Parts: sequence; C-alpha cells; structure tokens
Amino acid sequence: MVLILRTQAAQDRLEGRPNSIFGENDYAVCEDRRIGRIYFAIHVSGPEKWAWFLANTEGLEVPVQRSGYAVSLEAAKAELAEQYRRWQASSQSSAGHQQGPATGQGHSSGHG
Repeated sequence: MVLILRTQAAQDRLEGRPNSIFGENDYAVCEDRRIGRIYFAIHVSGPEKWAWFLANTEGLEVPVQRSGYAVSLEAAKAELAEQYRRWQASSQSSAGHQQGPATGQGHSSGHG
C-alpha cells in the first residue's frame, strides 16, 4: 500500500472541482482514490497540531480509529496509514465485499 499526500488544491483540480480554499498545509491522502485528509489545525492547543481522518467512515462497523491528532505531518500520515491498514484487513476478513472509505470531505473530530 502506497499512500500519496497531495495538496487539497491539486486534488480538487484532479477531481474537476473549483479552485480550493485550502492552504498549503492541507492534504488529501490518496491510494487509488481519496481515502482521507491531513491538515495543520491552527486552532488546536498543545503540541498535536496535525489533524487526520479517514474519509466517509460513517456507519462502519470495523473497530478502527477514524480520526486523531499528531505532532508532525509524518506522524499523522503514519497514524492514518495504520488505521487504514487495520480497516482494510478487518473489512476483507469480515464481509469480503465491503470497500474502503469512499471519497469525501466529512470529518469526525476529537481524539480516539
């Protein structure tokens, strides 16, 4: 599994969306499609400023952390990748016909 970080502005262009309002520290996380988002959360106090989340995970019955905060961009990418791997392994072993998180912008806030 190779996850790609792409600025939200670049991802919006690829998806044919209007110009993005996201800053340079806002990334789409993609594999073969968008699976999540990582961004620098300036409003968060404390050292964990990088927010991450898996996209469109509402209703998933798989026990994974859907969002969190990290101290660096690399740490946020690693945490998101770990949860995505867990989600893939769980969903493949359960129903066998579920797919990964769909493209989307929904965000679950908070630590998990």
